[in-house]
Amino acid sequence: MKHAVGFLSVVLTVSPVAAGQPVAFKDAGLKAMVETQLHVPDPTPADMLKLTYPVAEQRGIPDLTGLEYAVNLGILNLGSNSLRNLSVLSGLTNLTRLYLHENLLTDISVLAKLKELWFLTLADNQSWNCGWEGDAGVPAEVLALRHRQIRNFFTLLMLANGTPMFCAGDEFCHTQGGNNNPYNQDNETTWLDWSRLEQHRDMFRFFRQMIALRKSRRSLGRSRYWRDDVHWYGPQGPVDFGPESRRLAYCLVGQRFAEGDLYVMINASGEPARFHIQEGHAGDWKRLVDTSRVSPEDIAEPGSERPVESLDYEVAPRCVVVLERKE
Repeated sequence: MKHAVGFLSVVLTVSPVAAGQPVAFKDAGLKAMVETQLHVPDPTPADMLKLTYPVAEQRGIPDLTGLEYAVNLGILNLGSNSLRNLSVLSGLTNLTRLYLHENLLTDISVLAKLKELWFLTLADNQSWNCGWEGDAGVPAEVLALRHRQIRNFFTLLMLANGTPMFCAGDEFCHTQGGNNNPYNQDNETTWLDWSRLEQHRDMFRFFRQMIALRKSRRSLGRSRYWRDDVHWYGPQGPVDFGPESRRLAYCLVGQRFAEGDLYVMINASGEPARFHIQEGHAGDWKRLVDTSRVSPEDIAEPGSERPVESLDYEVAPRCVVVLERKE
């Protein structure tokens, strides 16, 4: 009797509907994928047992209902869909490789039941067009924001400890038309349009000055971590480690290299933020970089740095500010 009950429980788990009845898929795209790969219209639970390596990438699938019958799956590619719930996968215990990149997932705890799973991708490759798709007819305010973001990214790159790397053409706003993986593109997507250099001389100047700034300070790129030479702050006090935090500041002390100190304020939010400079006194600091300002005010030429008269500084939305205090 125990064996019979155990056998019945397995049958009920794998095939809660009659074996000859079609599986009730909730998503037409998922059903079409299964039908194509099995070469069977309206697949039944018995048909689903033959599904071993389905590729369901980039189909906009929001619901996996029906896939629970594919208990023999070893590899499953569900990348670039609209998935929020993975509960259907809890019984697919033969899965060893699972691709879930670029979905809408907030909870993957159900995957803990998949004891054979050893390979998992969850990279979320989202991008933001600053409110306008493409380059044609882009409004001036959107273009200004895009350029500010380029300055932000390059500023943080040049201030990082380690070897900075950027792509050829970044210095004059080269675009790949939204393609961030053009390894197989030998066309206008990857070819450098050198006419953009004349169009974006201001960006070229910013890159040149930021590179010079980095090269002039040994305290930035080191062979070891900054360790005690860096002090981390929030806008008004300690660092806010909350999930919605978008603001950070730090002071990098240059005394070890007989250099001045740098105070960096980062506002990644869409609203202005008042930062309190938490080291030194009013008048100690001079502004080197403010990515919200237009060229040539975005980065100061050596010797033309403006003094900061107050320890309170309003950082514009999506902006990085760099201050210097001489030794």
